[in-house]
Amino acid sequence: MNQSDKTDRKKQESLTSETRSFSKSFLEALKRVKIFVEEETSKEIKCKQLYYHNFAHSRAVAQRAERIFQEILPFWTSIFADTLDKDVPDPRRVKYLIEICAIAHDMVQDFSPVEVPKTARKRETGVSERKTVIKLVEYIIRLNAEYPENSCPFSEDDIQLISEAINATICVYDPLDKSIYQPDLYSKEKSISIAARIIALADLGGLGIEGMESFFDEGTLIFLEENIDLIPVLNKYFQKIKKYPHIDLQTPEYENLRQRLFARSQFQLNFAIGRKNRLERELSGLPEPVIDALKSHIFIYLTNDIIQKIIDKTPKNPETNLKDLVEFFHLDKYI
Repeated sequence: MNQSDKTDRKKQESLTSETRSFSKSFLEALKRVKIFVEEETSKEIKCKQLYYHNFAHSRAVAQRAERIFQEILPFWTSIFADTLDKDVPDPRRVKYLIEICAIAHDMVQDFSPVEVPKTARKRETGVSERKTVIKLVEYIIRLNAEYPENSCPFSEDDIQLISEAINATICVYDPLDKSIYQPDLYSKEKSISIAARIIALADLGGLGIEGMESFFDEGTLIFLEENIDLIPVLNKYFQKIKKYPHIDLQTPEYENLRQRLFARSQFQLNFAIGRKNRLERELSGLPEPVIDALKSHIFIYLTNDIIQKIIDKTPKNPETNLKDLVEFFHLDKYI
């Protein structure tokens, strides 16, 4: 048996051992929850034209969360050093629940009615996340009811963890740094669970964990999702520019598109700067070795050099022309 075979066998034995440590009902229920989440997410994507909050995003968050989890796993006991009078949660069970939270955290996307024509659609803070929690927990409770009381797959603690972790992804806008953040990571009134912290960090972690390319791609997709009224305008733009390269773009609809693209570019820049400036605060409360590990091995792109590259690449002039803005967002890749 070669070294590769030994490694694969060791991984399989570890996985088998891990799986056997949980009840059959729990593992069955996990599969059913995933199917439910996939079905509900698919409905939202089709109904609400979700360019960003779709399966690609939920998979990305799940992958980021897994990386964060694996990085902190060697420090699990130290993370709970102040709670040793209580039972330390089983990291293997927490891992399963984190995966559910990651794939489900954007399962419901609730947009407010557009009151002003030719503006981006918006979400009321926290509504989508709370509706997601309600729908997911109601399904889990129905699942539990199918089993005898002493063998319910999900415990009250599990449900609490899922609810807290998904709610931790709620974002608010800070006018001081013109960026968004997740207030649960900053709360001094309550301590946030490690699962909730992992999900929150993974949700906004595209730039820090995956780098500039992922960051710019996400920015474009979010713009398209929030500005679906501009899709026909963009389609027309690409059709006309192909036939008539020097066409006059000085029309109200193209000017509206230009202004909204420029505004998005500035928000995106401020968001990137905010991600770097806020990392220390968002990791505070964890043991120092955990913070050092996350900064050294996970959030490796939140550096002055990367931020400067984003600053240099982002348009600065409010009069930047439409052609340059369309190219900056690489809209030809998605339209």
